[in-house]
Amino acid sequence: NNILHLNDEAGLDLKSASKVLGSEMFNPSIESLENYFYRPYILKYSDLCLYHLYLELSKSEFDGSTDPEIRELYYRVNYHTTPPDDDEPIVESFQFDKEGDKCNVTIVEEDRFDNIMISLASTDYPSEDVLKRVIREEPDRSEKRYRSLSLIFNDSCRNGANLVVYPECSIPLDYLGLLTRKCGRNRISMIGGIEYVLRGKKIYNIVVTVLPFMNVFNEPDAYVRFHLKRHYAPSEIDEARKSGYECMTGKALNLFGWNNFWFSTLCCFETCSVEDRTAFKSYVDALIMVEYNRDVNYFSNIVESTVRDLHCYCIQCNNSRYGDSRISRPTSKETMDLIRNKGGLESYVVVEKVSLKDLREFQLTPNNNNRFKPTPPGLDMEMIRRRYHGKMREYMISKRD
Repeated sequence: NNILHLNDEAGLDLKSASKVLGSEMFNPSIESLENYFYRPYILKYSDLCLYHLYLELSKSEFDGSTDPEIRELYYRVNYHTTPPDDDEPIVESFQFDKEGDKCNVTIVEEDRFDNIMISLASTDYPSEDVLKRVIREEPDRSEKRYRSLSLIFNDSCRNGANLVVYPECSIPLDYLGLLTRKCGRNRISMIGGIEYVLRGKKIYNIVVTVLPFMNVFNEPDAYVRFHLKRHYAPSEIDEARKSGYECMTGKALNLFGWNNFWFSTLCCFETCSVEDRTAFKSYVDALIMVEYNRDVNYFSNIVESTVRDLHCYCIQCNNSRYGDSRISRPTSKETMDLIRNKGGLESYVVVEKVSLKDLREFQLTPNNNNRFKPTPPGLDMEMIRRRYHGKMREYMISKRD
């Protein structure tokens, strides 16, 4: 096995993903993964997605635009065969071009949601000096931080959430394997920002989306998609440059369909791009924004504009110190926010039900009880109809490159 050679003298710190990725001893390849026959357990989709990220980061090639063939790899590394012809994939992952932008599409469909329970994490992580600490190779890996992540996830499960959302830079890469497995076992989806990852003199700011499903052997699993931030805040770029580092920018937007819940994700300063936040107008039920941002007034205006301009739910999750984490909908000002919170010394979650059916019904019949604000100009009613009738999956697959 030439993936990783260890000895007592090497002193490789396996608790730090960045140190492992930066080590010359870490030399992963798909071939070595396929050719190793002595693994006493099955590698799941979630493991292989994470492995592919490590593979790209170790080669400094990650830009968020690759589309790994995880389904084929799953069969090759575990059973040394190809997928059977009669095995209809539960997970569809592919790319398409939308008006010149490269878009990743990930579809996991076993059921169809009429309503979805969203859990918003309220946590003091990341801290103000998160980037400085990562550059100094002194990231916070305290028990308190792990307990905070775990409490948020466990409370989300106890409260019946289907999806838990964490802020930007709040999830250490070192903990991600454990969390993705918990997503599969508990049938709960997760979106959140991974703490800055260093590879050489390059800095990566990544958003992870985990979508659970039951695999062909009726075992809990999850598909994991990574989004590399496309637009960094000037303060991030300046802080990295002063320390001799470069912020690596992503090339792709991401669209997700999970049990007919259609959404897109943005990372903090990306939200300021009109083109990025409106790229999937008519395609999405919700725009999900993970942030670590002190300019809450500006972003509040963006949210209030977006829910009307896109006529969808906006789910914004920020560090609890700055707050304004919220779930908003296109209604009157008084009832727009289903959740809106800030502060607290301890981490906690707030869970709320989002009605996809109500939103779609109104969009198809806009005068129905005036539950929402009028639909904006340019809304594609055919796309609304596809979401309402559960036909988006077939349409998107027909658009694949």
